[in-house]
Amino acid sequence: MKEWISCDEDLKKHGEVDPSPRTRKQLGILRDIYRKTDQSESANVFSGHQTRKMLEGYHREFELQKSKVIMHVFRLQSHLI
Repeated sequence: MKEWISCDEDLKKHGEVDPSPRTRKQLGILRDIYRKTDQSESANVFSGHQTRKMLEGYHREFELQKSKVIMHVFRLQSHLI
C-alpha cells in the first residue's frame, strides 16, 4: 500500500498526470490513515488460555504478598505487646 500511496508523489515529480482535486483529497485521506496505522504500536493479544494462566499467576503473587504482609503485621504486634 505504501507504494500505491507514494504513486501520487511520483506523478507530481514527473509532471505526467495532474490528478483531480477529488482524487488528491482521497489519496490524502488514505495517506493520513496509513501513517497513523504504520506509526501506532500493535496491541498485545493473548489467547484465552494465556490470559487465564497470567491471571492465575497474578492471583498467586497477590496471595503471597498478602500473606507476607500479614506475617509482618503479626510480628510487629507481638513485639509491641
